[in-house]
Amino acid sequence: MKGYGSDLFKIVGFRTGICRYKEDSWEDIIYELSRIKDGEWLEAGEEELTLIADAESADVFIKKFGLLWNTDKKSLPAPLG
Repeated sequence: MKGYGSDLFKIVGFRTGICRYKEDSWEDIIYELSRIKDGEWLEAGEEELTLIADAESADVFIKKFGLLWNTDKKSLPAPLG
């Protein structure tokens, strides 16, 4: 998630909005996220996200990340930006 360093978020939901005007139309997708370490809730557009695990492997990735965090905090990726 842009602007949050190495914090990881899990997508917990999404919603779409459709905008229509006489000369233009578009669809927005807003993702609802929960920060892994403390559950902070936030919304983001697709352009703000970086996928690191798909839905099928996310829970395994999070568990491995948690073990890594607890045993060796230096192993975490450096914050972005």
